[in-house]
Amino acid sequence: MNEGVPVNRRPPLAARGGQAGGRGDGPKKPRAQSLVEFALIVPLLFLLTMGIIEFGWLFRNYMTVHYSTREGARTGAVAGDLGQADDQILRVISVSMQTMPYNDLLSVKIYMQEPGSSCDPSCTYNGYTRDGSGWILDSTSNWPSGNRRTQEPTDPLGVEIQFRHNFLVNLIPGAIGNTIIRDHSVVQIEPAYFGTPGP
Repeated sequence: MNEGVPVNRRPPLAARGGQAGGRGDGPKKPRAQSLVEFALIVPLLFLLTMGIIEFGWLFRNYMTVHYSTREGARTGAVAGDLGQADDQILRVISVSMQTMPYNDLLSVKIYMQEPGSSCDPSCTYNGYTRDGSGWILDSTSNWPSGNRRTQEPTDPLGVEIQFRHNFLVNLIPGAIGNTIIRDHSVVQIEPAYFGTPGP
């Protein structure tokens, strides 16, 4: 080895910025790119997550309303023309929807479904709303339980519920933060006290 000749030594790789080319900005480029990609994807993931939660909440409320109309109609079909028929229907609906916000149950309509027709725009019905004191019968109601036909052919009894669903997060500025869920079920009246047919 020649002791008088200076040796040209290259600095360690770490001192050269981690790249063979010796540039110190090498690791910063992938890191910055990752941050940009992360910033672009996070809002999309947030919107997707909130959309799934909102849809699940809406679907849950719709199924609860649907179940309540069915249970109310079945109760009304068994109650027939009893004086407390509507009270029994409303009690079943209240129990079925006890986990729902009290003030968002807008109305319950107990109506006679005419053959081949719907309840829109008008039908024979009893309409109810409720407040802190309980259920209130609408002044336009015109189907007392005593007028319901319980002998063949019996009346078809329908129950309709309108419920206000409030969105958890209103993602669109200026948009309405709720929607109305409206559903109904119709069952033929079959009172439990039907006697056995005569000879």
